[in-house]
Amino acid sequence: IDMETERPTYDNDIEAEPLVIRTVHASTVTPTSTSTTVTSGNPGMATCGWMMVLIWIPALLLYFRKAEFSYFLPDIDAGTVDDSLDFSNILDLPPVPDVSQVPQPVEPEESIVKELVYINPVAEESSDDDDNVTSEPTEPPTLVNTENGNDDLEDHWNNTDVNSMERWGAWKFYDGNEDLRPTNDYCGEYPNRDIPGDKLPEYAWQDDAVYVNHFIDEAFHLVERAQEAIYAEYGLTDPANYEPRQQLFGVQIIDCDSLSDGDELGDSFLQDLVTGQGGWICESSYDNLVKRLLHAMLTNDSFTIALGGDSAAAGHGNHFAQSYLHAFAHVLEPVFQKLNVQLVVRNAANDGGITESALGSRDIYGEVDMMLWDGEEDTEEGTIDLFHRQALLGNRAPLIWTRHSNVGTLQKLYKETGCDLGGFTGTLHKFPETTSIDQAATLPFATQFLHCHKELKQVCDAPTNKYRTQCWVERDDYTPATKQDDFVGGRASWQPGFREHQAIGRGLAMTILDALDAALSLWSEITITDGFPLPDDYWHLTPHYQKIHSNVKSSTLSACHETFTFLPRICNTALHGRTEATPRANPEHTSIRSIVKPDKEGTGILYAGSQSMAYEGDDVPNPALQVPEGEIDVREILSRAIIHEDRGMRSLNGEGSFTDGMDPNRLLNNNNKNNNNNKKKKKKADIKAAADADAKAVADENAKV
Repeated sequence: IDMETERPTYDNDIEAEPLVIRTVHASTVTPTSTSTTVTSGNPGMATCGWMMVLIWIPALLLYFRKAEFSYFLPDIDAGTVDDSLDFSNILDLPPVPDVSQVPQPVEPEESIVKELVYINPVAEESSDDDDNVTSEPTEPPTLVNTENGNDDLEDHWNNTDVNSMERWGAWKFYDGNEDLRPTNDYCGEYPNRDIPGDKLPEYAWQDDAVYVNHFIDEAFHLVERAQEAIYAEYGLTDPANYEPRQQLFGVQIIDCDSLSDGDELGDSFLQDLVTGQGGWICESSYDNLVKRLLHAMLTNDSFTIALGGDSAAAGHGNHFAQSYLHAFAHVLEPVFQKLNVQLVVRNAANDGGITESALGSRDIYGEVDMMLWDGEEDTEEGTIDLFHRQALLGNRAPLIWTRHSNVGTLQKLYKETGCDLGGFTGTLHKFPETTSIDQAATLPFATQFLHCHKELKQVCDAPTNKYRTQCWVERDDYTPATKQDDFVGGRASWQPGFREHQAIGRGLAMTILDALDAALSLWSEITITDGFPLPDDYWHLTPHYQKIHSNVKSSTLSACHETFTFLPRICNTALHGRTEATPRANPEHTSIRSIVKPDKEGTGILYAGSQSMAYEGDDVPNPALQVPEGEIDVREILSRAIIHEDRGMRSLNGEGSFTDGMDPNRLLNNNNKNNNNNKKKKKKADIKAAADADAKAVADENAKV
């Protein structure tokens, strides 16, 4: 939504110039009012018009019924799902949502669905003969009578597991023509995987209207499910409760092009706009983030985020898995996996060393789509500029995302290079306030001791409330000879605790989910009018990368040049490096050992004092990284998928070695590969006949669409 607001009035009571801000927030499902007008004129046209009205009336009634209840009613399709998967080694610790605040649906007047609410309709499993048709339910859905209020519905929710599939639904998309798809990496043959639409091979899914339409529809549900699950972690279960949701995770989209040189994107300016963890982003950069996500989905590419910064960003005092970048990935990995995109995150923050890391950026951070900087506030401008310029010289010219670090310098970089720019402030004052120990117990777990009353600061900063770590978990097959520490070291008054890291990670997740929602909307809207595949201009990125590279290389008046006068070329030339320091991307290929010649016997350099592993096998689940019983488990909710056995995919039933000790997401991928290979061998002789039949079916379906 585009809206014009005024910047806040400052202490001198001089009103600032208006600033155009577009506020993006997680979608909430509300019915859309529709009107139909029939004008007099040609009688035949009028007759046709009234016929269209009569046709659309039942459709609109069905739409209203679905729209009004879709935010809390699951959409369950055929197949089998395991509702008791072991997601034990996980780190987010959410609260139990307040199910008493179930949203009260607003019914259309005189609606025939006024007294009934559909709960958990189960559809019939599709057969091999009807791959592309979603079957209607074969049994009547469970009905809850709401004629006398919402008591029955509340009882239904109160008696439902907070993480159950019945409440949240599951991913149910599958490819009915999987056997026909090309198996080669046809996108990889083009720079940055920007394959022209007219070069897509026959049966490529990107050009299949049936596939894409069903995929987009299911992806919309997935994104909404992710947003609502995160809101539920923080007690915001009512979709109508817009303002608190916006204050915690709203994204402010700023028209950075309209800012004058005096309107620097400084911390004080941004904190007046950004109240929570959602952050801010320049309008053109948001549009390019949407394009980056479309590109990743359309090319089945990776989406990589790297973080540079100080010890706080690295997560000192916490488990590394609790740092906010990993908290982000923990909940969004299953989302990207279902969208056929590999999500990669690299927390390469450390206590110092920004200049050294920047001088080998291409290898230490690797190729990234989004580069985060979260360092000391007093870091020199030229050093930060070097860090970001080296990142922009990477193949993918990433979106720059920053926190309280001379943002005004980045405004200059934005105007000079045309780079993508955004960031976050990390403020906590809009989260529920903890006023006492007893009162904290009534808050959602994720918000306890997060934002504290000034008189309770000492209690909130107590290690037992701020951190949640455990160094060693007893196991049956090994006992360490050395006594292990009770908790992770590095605790300091300035280090954020696990709840703050989780809040920052969820804020970043909400930003990406907002952009994913916008990307899916654009994909759907454009293909309705322009057909399939989506036109290249909406997702090809090579021209955007090339423009940024050219601008960075030609720049000579930056803060980097002013600081590094003795070697200005480092501000314009992509640099590589080799080091033994960690963390770094691709450690085996970026180490000093990788470029040292072996001796006559062919032996390379080995680590001195190398020791064998103390024990084999997986680690015992760490209680500090598990979601407590009865709490919202975002990753579990988003990991569920209904598996169609007739598509060569086994059901997730939790039995036997099929699921033992494996990540369910990777388990699905591996099992699908094996089964699909077997199916291709078995059906090789019939593939031409099947291709002809399916081509006709697809053509018929396209005509209907």
